[in-house]
Amino acid sequence: EYCLRVIADRDIPQVRSAFAEFGDVCLVSGRTLTPGQLRDAEILLVRSVTRVDKGLLENSKIRYVGTTTSGIDHLDTVYLQERGITYFDAAGCNARAVAEYVVACSFLYGRLGLADAGELTVGIIGFGHVGKIVHSMFSALGVECVVNDPLLDDDLQNVRFVDLEDALASDIVTLHVPYTELGEFPTRRMIGAAQLTLMRAGALLVNAARGGVVDERSLTAWLAGRTSAVAAIDCWSGEPNVDLALLRQLAIATPHIAGHTIEARLRATTMLSNRMSTELGLDSVWAAAPLQPIELQVPSFSRPAEVYGNAVLRCFDPRVTTAALRRTADLRKADRAVAFDQLRKTASSRHEFSNHCVACDGLQLDTVQGLSELGFVTTINGKRYDQ
Repeated sequence: EYCLRVIADRDIPQVRSAFAEFGDVCLVSGRTLTPGQLRDAEILLVRSVTRVDKGLLENSKIRYVGTTTSGIDHLDTVYLQERGITYFDAAGCNARAVAEYVVACSFLYGRLGLADAGELTVGIIGFGHVGKIVHSMFSALGVECVVNDPLLDDDLQNVRFVDLEDALASDIVTLHVPYTELGEFPTRRMIGAAQLTLMRAGALLVNAARGGVVDERSLTAWLAGRTSAVAAIDCWSGEPNVDLALLRQLAIATPHIAGHTIEARLRATTMLSNRMSTELGLDSVWAAAPLQPIELQVPSFSRPAEVYGNAVLRCFDPRVTTAALRRTADLRKADRAVAFDQLRKTASSRHEFSNHCVACDGLQLDTVQGLSELGFVTTINGKRYDQ
């Protein structure tokens, strides 16, 4: 039996239960974590709000660092490797949640519910865990998808790869790249003034990737100069502080919550716990208790797109969180930062589509099939459609 000391961000769900078998679990604020709190600890569990580097770990006994995120730009991986500290992430844990966020934004401002889906094109920039699910969901809706990812071969079946300029010419442009400053294809400010001018009038730009991928000053100017330009920003360069000038210009502005669903966060806890078990040579597997499905009734609209949009926005409507973030603009800077984190915590009660059961009595079968392909559980006359 292990008796290690575990320091964990208190906002990681069920972390005490998931890591209890490894030793004593101490919960802390990830945003304000100090070196002194790591004294005698061997395991550190963080979210994206904690910068893990020499300044934090130099005098610690940390042997393992786990992050509940897919991206690891908040970890100084070079330093961790030099120290022989094992680090691991939860890559893919929130991919579906982020993809669902993009779909919700698109029903609101990407004309997804207004135009014939076959007339629209979505440009997916970055084809990792999230990009692949975005491609699957929009394809299920009948939207043409083009992909830009210079790190991948362009011979994947049923995937149309294009250069960045062509991807930016889409009706909906959605970013799903990591934040990098080095290498052949750095993503820092990869979307700036020159790239924004390539976007078509009325197009929707979504950044649910990382802050810093978009040049916020250029985006502010672009939005201010074009009445038809629309953007949805979930990731900010200065989190937890947001650019107020940009905030005022955005159609959708959310506090880094695209991936914040109950399912995604529990998935991350599970992945870290089971990876820790493997690292320690244990056979144990931790799993969260099953969630209770939510019943969802949707009106029998004449058009399938209206049914889909109704179901999607009843699961998650980004306008609600946008309004809440806008209300923080009048606060002092320090209070805005606190409010940003509080809004993140509040938004984490959201459920993914898969935890919603849609009663489809009276709907056309192709509409029911579409709901199923979006991830909803569907029933007809009380019986599962896919059974």
